[in-house]
Amino acid sequence: MKKLKKSISTLIDYVTSLIHSSLHSEQQRCRILEFHSISDDFSGRMPILSPSAFHEFMKYIYNSKYTVISLNHLVECLEQIKPLPKNSLVITFDDGYKDNFLTAFPILEKYNFPATIFLVTGWIGKNPTYLSWKEIKQMHSSGILFGSHTDTHPYLTKLPPEKLEHELKKSKEIIENKLGTECWAFSYPYGKVNESIREKVKKIGYKCAVSKGEKSNTLRTPLFELSRTFIYETDITPHHFRVRLSGAHQWRRLWSQTL
Repeated sequence: MKKLKKSISTLIDYVTSLIHSSLHSEQQRCRILEFHSISDDFSGRMPILSPSAFHEFMKYIYNSKYTVISLNHLVECLEQIKPLPKNSLVITFDDGYKDNFLTAFPILEKYNFPATIFLVTGWIGKNPTYLSWKEIKQMHSSGILFGSHTDTHPYLTKLPPEKLEHELKKSKEIIENKLGTECWAFSYPYGKVNESIREKVKKIGYKCAVSKGEKSNTLRTPLFELSRTFIYETDITPHHFRVRLSGAHQWRRLWSQTL
């Protein structure tokens, strides 16, 4: 029974990915990918993707129909209502783990992929798990963009107004002072956000903000409601890559609940 269920699930994945890709292939859409730590150490609590899986994923994208664009390219298209490149993707990382520099960065350079890393500024240099400013500056000089993920990674919806403003402003100012460039992109910790937080992020001077949602973004997507697709360690084969990038995994969940 388990083998039959798995076979049916795999078939559903394949069919829905083909249907989903066909329906959306000509539409103006961009999927933002969300990564965290790229490591073989699964002993911690942070979301992890193994280096081998990450490398295979990047290789798959490189050899496929997808076009990786920078976050600022996406924002420019949304601001000016300019056509998005067909089958476009944006690569992002949250938190600022050291393996983003040691492991992910060389792979991104190999395929000439742009990416954005959202930093928790209060964690930088505090322990060997996180990036140093030296590493951040080296990546920045090579074209990697850096945005804010707050200063201490709190649940923004639980903060009083003054603390919320402090978290948003402090991280932005630190990044701008360290890198000598505008910090204009923000990532909501835990994906927790409401309309008042979006307005505060906008008022402080950010141009866009990303969250969760698993949806692809269109020219109608609000700049402070950009959706991302989280990549899991279970997404480790070309089959999984295809399903994840097509968005068919959302359909799969609905079908799986009926099996």
